[in-house]
Amino acid sequence: MLRGNAGQQGRPFSQHDLTAIAAMGSVPAPPPPRSGPPLTLQVNGEKRACAAGLTLEQALVALGYDPRLVVVEYNGDILPRSHWSGRMVQESDCLEVVTIVGGGT
Repeated sequence: MLRGNAGQQGRPFSQHDLTAIAAMGSVPAPPPPRSGPPLTLQVNGEKRACAAGLTLEQALVALGYDPRLVVVEYNGDILPRSHWSGRMVQESDCLEVVTIVGGGT
């Protein structure tokens, strides 16, 4: 029977441990959870779910926006891009996201 560091008292590996060991190298481990339960934001007039614990920049990416190509009104104020990485989104924040589109003749 395999024994391991599950406790140096010689306690056997649990089934969960054995499953994890068998999978090592064949499937990458999922990333650790980075935030709490979802919260609801108002985005361009629609309620949208977003993970808690994200900065505005991270939330934009999670919502499908390319932060390089948008301008954001955050709770009624145009928020400079330099502040996005330090601003945490919170329940019921209101975002108006305008996408910059190039082109023309």
